Amino acid sequence: MSDPALGLLMLGLIVVVIMMGFPTAFTLMGLGIFFGFIAFYVPGESWVHNRVFDLMVQRTYGAMTNDVLISIPLFVLMGYVMERGALVMLQGIAEITRCIVCLRTGKWPARLKDVAEIDVVEEQLAHSEYVSEAERKLAIERAQEIDETARQRGMGGDLNT
Repeated sequence: MSDPALGLLMLGLIVVVIMMGFPTAFTLMGLGIFFGFIAFYVPGESWVHNRVFDLMVQRTYGAMTNDVLISIPLFVLMGYVMERGALVMLQGIAEITRCIVCLRTGKWPARLKDVAEIDVVEEQLAHSEYVSEAERKLAIERAQEIDETARQRGMGGDLNT
């Protein structure tokens, strides 16, 4: 087969395989290996000793040692860290606002139901199949004691009474 005919066959197969719905990266990789076998075929050698395997390893290593490509995952990580930092900052602002309300009114404002810690413990233990009923009741009682202790501290109550 002549070089121009091989080039047209490669282009046609790429279009057909992509139109069939295969991902582009896998299509290019698979057809590259397939046509690499054809290009580096030596009649006397086994297909295992084809040079396409050596070239595949060299290209993979070359892509992995490219310093420019490290910017892609680092950019994604940077966006993730910034998003999480903004959420933590909003949570901190909410807690500071609660402190300001407490200083002005003299008592802690009640938390919303979705952020009450004791409800989370009860809900998680209620749906657990690995915790026995006695252990579940004990854990809920301990969580309620901790919640009551925190509530007394927030109201300025004495813990010893």
